[in-house]
Amino acid sequence: MFRDGFPFPPRDAHDRGVWDPEAAIEAMYPRLPPALARTLAERLRPGAAAVGEYPLPRYPDVPSAVIWATEDEFFTPEWQQYVANTLLGVTAIQIPGGHFPMVENPDARAALLEHLATS
Repeated sequence: MFRDGFPFPPRDAHDRGVWDPEAAIEAMYPRLPPALARTLAERLRPGAAAVGEYPLPRYPDVPSAVIWATEDEFFTPEWQQYVANTLLGVTAIQIPGGHFPMVENPDARAALLEHLATS
């Protein structure tokens, strides 16, 4: 599911992942301009896993799509294909870039989302 060697952040006393900004920049924002990467890393807040039953007993009956980036820092292509094909029954849409296309290429992402919403 996760890429080998992805450096998840250390956990705090409340079992939340807490990123050091330098580690976040190196792990998650390597393709971004340095100033933008720093801004994003400094805005990160502690993160915790969702509570409750997971996975859901069944997925909602709504139109779904999986958009995966070829250089996603977190997830393997195989996992993203599995989620699309097996769990949701859709064909995954591949785009260039990393885990944060809304930052790396916001115009292309917006155009793709608009296309999906109107087709």
